[in-house]
Amino acid sequence: MRHSEVLRRAKFAVAAIVVAAGCSSAGSGPLLAKDYDLKNVSLTSVNSTLNDYPALVFEPIDGQWIVQEEGSFGFQARLKIGTRQHYTRVHGYKIGLVADPKSEEVLSSTGAAVLGLKKVDKNIQGVIKFPHLKRFVRKARRICESHGNQNKKVVKSFDVRMVATIAYGHKNYNGSPANLWSDPGQISYLFPVANNLFPINVVCKAAAFKVTSAELDFTYQGDRFKCPVKATLTATLRANKAGPTTLILTRDDGLSQRVNVNIPNSGLLRWRKHYNINQPTTRKYLMTVIGHAASTPWTTMSVPCASGAGSMTGPAKPQNNNKASPTKAIKKDFKLQRLRRK
Repeated sequence: MRHSEVLRRAKFAVAAIVVAAGCSSAGSGPLLAKDYDLKNVSLTSVNSTLNDYPALVFEPIDGQWIVQEEGSFGFQARLKIGTRQHYTRVHGYKIGLVADPKSEEVLSSTGAAVLGLKKVDKNIQGVIKFPHLKRFVRKARRICESHGNQNKKVVKSFDVRMVATIAYGHKNYNGSPANLWSDPGQISYLFPVANNLFPINVVCKAAAFKVTSAELDFTYQGDRFKCPVKATLTATLRANKAGPTTLILTRDDGLSQRVNVNIPNSGLLRWRKHYNINQPTTRKYLMTVIGHAASTPWTTMSVPCASGAGSMTGPAKPQNNNKASPTKAIKKDFKLQRLRRK
């Protein structure tokens, strides 16, 4: 292509080099621009920072996978651009992630400044944050929905492309810097695509351990109207999965007991406590679970038992209800008998 033809056809051009940052520090190999203006174009990762891949983290809440809009992940890449013609200059470049052919999330850019460089060999550092990943949320959520089990953590990934978009043209380019990326006379060149792609991790967190309900109940062995009576308190806990927890058993007189328990894989636990009752007893108990909303109302243990055979009640020893002293009564009776004999 002759110099005059280049000037006539392309005062300014944009080359979109679609490159995947490799899964290792070596990155992908160089991609050559097969045209008359650029050469030895490549985008590679230069250290292990790309091993800390960006992640979309989801948490199951009320049956829905909710993305956590937080986190930042550093990246570092090396961009190399060479020019073939003495009149060709690199005026700008930007690095981005491509969700589809029509969209790009820019991670780093030279902005509207016109560089006018003959060649570029640049280490580019940046941070990938949640706004850069928003285009991928729907796809990532489908991954969490597909595995189904919200009580088990799953980590998967999918690949996207990292793109280097290079703005280049004639060294005497006199367009407005504000129009650097939207010059109506631009020509786009697409270069070969590497097989390695840039991964985004999808973290489907396990649902938080949650005690969903708590119940208290009393059962009695034998006739609770006859002492002694054996009473059994049963605390029933239900949870969404296995896990440790602590319950507090409180009595209506202010006494309490702290109990550490482990709910099994079934999510159902029954904890029991036995009482031996030897006299009529009425007590109320309340159970709460530390760190969870589950609790019980006050529950009554009622044992109206009576001691002795035949359910008879009475004092332990007989009592004399005669208000007079028995000794004085005996002396009085003895005096009466002596008088009668006379």
